[in-house]
Amino acid sequence: MEKKLPRTPSFNEIQELCLPRIEERLREFFAKMEKQGFGCTAGMSAYHLSSGGKRLRALMPCWIFAASGRDPLEAVPLGCAVELIHNATLVHDDLQDRDTVRRGMPTVWVKHSDVQAINCGDALFYFANEILFEQKLSPESFLRVMRRLSRGTLQVIEGQAQEFLMKDEKQPTLSRYTEVVRGKTAALIAASIVAALDALGADEGFCEHVERVAMLSGELFQVQDDLLDIYGNKQRDRRATDIAEGKVSALIACLNEKASPAEKLRVAEILATPREKTTEAQIDEVLALFDRYDIRGTLLRQLRQIQSTVQNDPILSGHSKVQAVLVELNERFLDPIRHLFS
Repeated sequence: MEKKLPRTPSFNEIQELCLPRIEERLREFFAKMEKQGFGCTAGMSAYHLSSGGKRLRALMPCWIFAASGRDPLEAVPLGCAVELIHNATLVHDDLQDRDTVRRGMPTVWVKHSDVQAINCGDALFYFANEILFEQKLSPESFLRVMRRLSRGTLQVIEGQAQEFLMKDEKQPTLSRYTEVVRGKTAALIAASIVAALDALGADEGFCEHVERVAMLSGELFQVQDDLLDIYGNKQRDRRATDIAEGKVSALIACLNEKASPAEKLRVAEILATPREKTTEAQIDEVLALFDRYDIRGTLLRQLRQIQSTVQNDPILSGHSKVQAVLVELNERFLDPIRHLFS
């Protein structure tokens, strides 16, 4: 039965309606792939997906379909395809960063080896194509969707490559950080939204505009995540793990624009210290600099500016239901750090 909703549904409503079907479809898909002779790669992929996740990128096409007056369940194949692309990048990211655990489970490279993690990630990119073929689209819309997802995937890979380059750069600035984040994080969030509009045959000029605005939402998400590591609870084994891991976060990049040369050199020295040798006193040094230069306040004002841009965008105002999706998406992204705004 077609699931039409009379108004723009909330994310929670879309999640309740579509998430069970997305999870079911992913399980069915990997079982089918195993029977078709892809037992090794499908098995590793299914193992990785079994660790869970919010499935945000899978749900976004369903949400856009619903906001456009269509049955949100129609977009499940597209949503699954975006989710598989995202997880392909996670498998490779875990290997490159040598992360041993993801959501309480050994990562693919730990369980199966480095080379098999490469194979698993590679396969997930193409499994995404396989499941996308199930999406009912006109030839023109299919090409638009494929182009959008292909470009988004390339942007993620470029962002990952740029992040490794940034680690070796001296005191990267906030603009450099944003350049990396727009690829590594924002691009696929934007693609998950705009690919749905492509599938629906929306005006191409409008799609390009939505992509630019949605990239801001992706930036907002990553800055929020960086703030959460310092001022929230990410349920990790120690506080301020981004500092211990030597990560160039939004806070570090912003600090590089405000601190003295000597202070920046000291921060770089701390970030270069191996995680297991980073002391609580060193972390306190960096946190004190964040306070001295009001780094938190600066970034919170940046997040409010992004919110305002989306809420007041004149082109989106003519497409109020799509705008409502983006506005609520930003609100959801900010929920974990809502206490910082008070």
